[in-house]
Amino acid sequence: MREVCEASGLRRVEEGDTAVPRHLAEYLDRKLDAQGSLVNAWARATLNTHLASGPGRTNSTPR
Repeated sequence: MREVCEASGLRRVEEGDTAVPRHLAEYLDRKLDAQGSLVNAWARATLNTHLASGPGRTNSTPR
């Protein structure tokens, strides 16, 4: 994987403002020796995105 990422992009991930693919967060976390902080930020951003979108329909939801 090419290591092409701007500092501003990393900052948004660290602050939880943007969700990148999990594999990218894990890769950058290892490369930058971030000790899990990027993966934690990824998880927070992902959860925030899902929570902000409101309740979703599941297959078990009656119509």
